[in-house]
Amino acid sequence: NAPGLRESIQHGVEGWLVSIEDTPGLAFWITQAINHPELLPPMAKAARQRAETEYDEIKVVAKMLELVNGNIFKSV
Repeated sequence: NAPGLRESIQHGVEGWLVSIEDTPGLAFWITQAINHPELLPPMAKAARQRAETEYDEIKVVAKMLELVNGNIFKSV
């Protein structure tokens, strides 16, 4: 559950979020993965789908250009 990841992963959908220093929480979710491997393929599929739709290279570059161009024209 670190900056950048919490925006990219929905807890329980694409993976599990654990606070940075929450060792017992991390151990719990690792145990869940070991004891319930059937939970992993749906999360992997959801993560792949989200990555392909939200983080497509063309979409990311277009959004960055939009932000840069918007900021350039606002400051002139």
